[in-house]
Amino acid sequence: MPLLQIIYTSTLVEDGPAVLSSILETSVRNNAREDITGMLLHSAGNLLQVIEGEADLLRARYARICADPRHKGLIELSQDTIPDREFGLWSMGVRNVEAEDIAPAGASAVLFSGGFDRQILAARPGLAREMLTLFSHHMR
Repeated sequence: MPLLQIIYTSTLVEDGPAVLSSILETSVRNNAREDITGMLLHSAGNLLQVIEGEADLLRARYARICADPRHKGLIELSQDTIPDREFGLWSMGVRNVEAEDIAPAGASAVLFSGGFDRQILAARPGLAREMLTLFSHHMR
């Protein structure tokens, strides 16, 4: 079966540790059951997430994510067939991104002012993959 990877960004309706914890708990449980892997970045109430897995299962999961009332303004940045998992270490890795995490990143820092700049990410979706990969490598 082909592997699919979807990257999207959204804004939490209500931000806070309890909401993020609830999303993580649900994601880990459901992803493990369906062999879906990925990573979620959180910054100032905004999410940037990559999910990957078998194409049909992942499309069904993404449809449920799109309908989840805990977030709004979802923007799909990319949906690609991939030969191998890029984030296969986690059923869902999570990183809360603070200003000090990106200060040395130079040009990328603008993406995090007040959360993720969704317009820039939508215009250049490759930036999302770069950020997720960067943070995943620092979590190992």
